[in-house]
Amino acid sequence: FLWYKVLTDNDIVPENDEIVEDPWGKRGVGESGLWNRIFDVEETFLFTCPANTKYNQLVLNKCRQQLPDYDGLFLDFFGYPLATLGFEALFTCFCPTCLKSDSRVAGWRSKIQELREVLVSSTDSDLRKWGTFDNAADVFGLREWIVFRTALITKLAARYADLARAMNKPIGADVLAPALAGWAGHDYDALGKLVDWIKPRIYCHTQGPSSIPLE
Repeated sequence: FLWYKVLTDNDIVPENDEIVEDPWGKRGVGESGLWNRIFDVEETFLFTCPANTKYNQLVLNKCRQQLPDYDGLFLDFFGYPLATLGFEALFTCFCPTCLKSDSRVAGWRSKIQELREVLVSSTDSDLRKWGTFDNAADVFGLREWIVFRTALITKLAARYADLARAMNKPIGADVLAPALAGWAGHDYDALGKLVDWIKPRIYCHTQGPSSIPLE
């Protein structure tokens, strides 16, 4: 199988304006809670924006060139970054491309800025009342934002599924654990209709990006 990294650490080096941008204008990684070994590993983890059609087309074209030499396609790194890249990176993307794509994006950015201020000033007992980030998203009116991001990731995955089908190749996907999947834009139900199999990243005993203990 062709193990293919879609949004980061592939053969297409992104321009700075193609990298995801958080609500505070920072590209790439965030600052709060940034994993202290993030710069000691081979990967850059500089995720590109799923809405950037120019960059995504280049990566898809590269896949089209390589796939005929393999028995199938395995998608990896096709979601949004998680908290190991800094808490702020969890709330991407608000680059100019995203802001132009939907009139609601600017409003969501303001709500996320407010959410962060509440979170950093909250006690442990305050956070337990919410239970999950999903509940916090509902409280701050961000459910539509999560749906919007998820739709972009599903659409991106669908393009690769179409490519694999056109070449009569099976396709699989590396998907985050259910507890984390929503924040990366991974929808198990939607992806399950696109690919032949899913490998959940249920990493319970590791300390690195995508691992449950660290995230």
